[in-house]
Amino acid sequence: MVLREAAKAWVADVRKVREREGYLRELASQIVVEFLKNTHKNAALIAEVALLGHVLDRKDYRSILSSLIGQLEREPLTDVDLLRGLVQFLVSAPSGCVVDDDFVRILRVLRQQLKDTYKALGDANRPASGHIYHLSTAISRVLDAMIESDVHSLSRTEDHRPLLDLLVELEDCRDPFVKFQAKYAWQALQYVGDDESPLQALLRFGGGVTKAVLGIASVFKLDPESLCNGLQELSQAAGEAYDVVKAGLEGVQALRAGGEGAVDSMLQGFRSGAKKAWYPALQGARVFIREGQLADFERVVHEAPCRGEPEFQWGVCQLLGEMAVDPIWVPTSQQALHFLKQLHQSDTVCPSIKDGILEILTLPTNMGQLIRAQAAQVLQSLSSRRIDAPSSRPYPLVLRLPLPIRFPLLNKALKVQTLESNLRQLQSLRLSHHQRAVYIPPQAKASFQDPDEEAIPLMDSVKDFLESERQVFLIVGDSGSGKSTFSLHLENVLWNSYKQGDHRVPLYIHLPALQRPVSQLIDEQLMKYSFDSASIQELKQDRQFIVICDGYDEARLTANLHSSNGLNRPLSWDTKMIVSCRSTHLGREYHTRFQPQPSSPYDAPLSHLYQEAVIVPFSQEQVEDYIEQFLKTPRVHVLFGKKDVLWSAQEYLEMFERIPNLTELVKNPFLLTLALRALPDVVTNEGPGGASPTAKAETEPAIVEEMTRSRLLKAFVNQWLETNKRRLTTSIHLQGNVAIASTTISAGSKILHLISCSLSLDPSTNTSTGNQSSSTGIARTNPPGRPTSSARRWI
Repeated sequence: MVLREAAKAWVADVRKVREREGYLRELASQIVVEFLKNTHKNAALIAEVALLGHVLDRKDYRSILSSLIGQLEREPLTDVDLLRGLVQFLVSAPSGCVVDDDFVRILRVLRQQLKDTYKALGDANRPASGHIYHLSTAISRVLDAMIESDVHSLSRTEDHRPLLDLLVELEDCRDPFVKFQAKYAWQALQYVGDDESPLQALLRFGGGVTKAVLGIASVFKLDPESLCNGLQELSQAAGEAYDVVKAGLEGVQALRAGGEGAVDSMLQGFRSGAKKAWYPALQGARVFIREGQLADFERVVHEAPCRGEPEFQWGVCQLLGEMAVDPIWVPTSQQALHFLKQLHQSDTVCPSIKDGILEILTLPTNMGQLIRAQAAQVLQSLSSRRIDAPSSRPYPLVLRLPLPIRFPLLNKALKVQTLESNLRQLQSLRLSHHQRAVYIPPQAKASFQDPDEEAIPLMDSVKDFLESERQVFLIVGDSGSGKSTFSLHLENVLWNSYKQGDHRVPLYIHLPALQRPVSQLIDEQLMKYSFDSASIQELKQDRQFIVICDGYDEARLTANLHSSNGLNRPLSWDTKMIVSCRSTHLGREYHTRFQPQPSSPYDAPLSHLYQEAVIVPFSQEQVEDYIEQFLKTPRVHVLFGKKDVLWSAQEYLEMFERIPNLTELVKNPFLLTLALRALPDVVTNEGPGGASPTAKAETEPAIVEEMTRSRLLKAFVNQWLETNKRRLTTSIHLQGNVAIASTTISAGSKILHLISCSLSLDPSTNTSTGNQSSSTGIARTNPPGRPTSSARRWI
């Protein structure tokens, strides 16, 4: 393709910036995706993707090619746009993107279509229709591509021979353009490899063309003398043909490699006197045109030994006609018309070819007005005949589909790319914010009634939910059991596995931060990430969101978010909703607040679309694993004033055993974290990170225990207040809402009072405080069958 200077400069600028080139390749891939969504590919869609053929990667290219071949096999060729688009796409294939089977499938369909169309005319002497011309030209282009790709998988009996016979019939057609295409395709077919072995070729050759010369009575009874004579003739004929093809194609290969002397090499091959030289000569001329080396093309036309042969002259005129009407060649179309005029005026051109030139110059009505005016001017200078109307015949053939005026696929791809760009930014933002250093996968059971021993990894339950037809997954747990930590970890896992164009998109939502979670749950969250209304609408139509709603209890919600937002209903969001809620916020009839509801109150409940999991406390093994991770993370040293933490995991565990009820309490991840941060400060007076507690603990165990409980409570209070202060300040919904903030702090104070009771020396205090907390409404409202039995159940 010959580019204007401005276009060349733009391409050069793009190649300088890898990100811009990468963006364009992603855009091309997205155009392929949009193209494949259409069951029937019309001319406009094919024209868009045909322009991209040579820049696509193998996967995208083969996806389009397979789709076009499939449509070609399914639908009758009543419209030539599919035919032209397929050929244009085929000849622009990047190396290695087309396999032999693709060529065979295309060739078989085109041969059958050509046969059916030609036979339907019923008279070999009748001028052929334009459709036959399109089909025969398409076959010629496919054969050219097969030679270039070195295809050797044609079946001699199923493909090669039937097509040869059909082309021989077409040579009797009165239409000179069709007749030339038949000769051209017949010649090309001689150079396409098939599945015939050398012995089979010899037997076929002896039983056919030179049977009389070889004097063979039967292919199974060969006379040695006649066989030798035949082999000599066969060798001579094959050698001459091989020399022609070898010389021509080597010249083309030298041209592609950028070597010098390509024209001289090819001309030398043509001057060798080999017969049928016009076919490789035309092949070389076509390559020179394709590479924009018009001076070399002109030299071949004037100097090739076969320049006087009608087939070569006709082929050159057709190439010039194609160049004149091809929109890619607009800057040189006038040169092509001028060259045609020179050929018409030349004494060496056959009269029949000159008539063909006049036919070519009488452009059809679908050509541009400017090129038609230029062609008409040339035609008037060559012929005195009056041109009353443009030709309705398809000569010269426009090999390419017209350049698109509208770009529906590109427009869709640009929208998707804009969305993808925004989603990538969101992905990068969320992944960068994930800084949880210590994570122990929580265990969960299917319901409150199930024993803790039946718990399985919560992540396994969520993955099973995501692959099922269920729509809502409720995660229940005590305060500090790890619901938020798991929700953020799940989001991180999903974003890490997200690839461009994935149907599913994760979306973490901290419910207290929203103003309208009951009606605008997803829209409001996306707007916080700067998605505009148009982008949100596109996402609603094309994607499924895994909505991770955290803090249902903190937002003081009672509404069924799935139903109030109309999720998983026509024209609404396609979602998988995961909701986390503290067990104290549920009440006995909590299922109706989370189960998907039917659209009609008279319909049966949709309990089959609902699943829940109850997080169980840490096991002793999980506690030990958590401590090990806690001590290994660099962030721990920041917590202790960047000093080395001298405590070991074993020393932590021993201290947990010394303080009454603490072993049970630290099975809650949040309280475990508080204990790990606070204990080194409260056990010793050595400052943050303190020294080992072993010596002092052994000499004054009772004093250490009493002092530790008191200071640990103070440390717990400080840690709790600091943690919830951060939660409040990051919650847009709670900022400035003094009533809710006061309620939250009040509730927290009562929870801390329960911790104080848990750490009390007097075990009876635990019981009395538990009853008090129950009367004040702070103790958990237990679902049916769920008793309160220990301090760890109070939180």
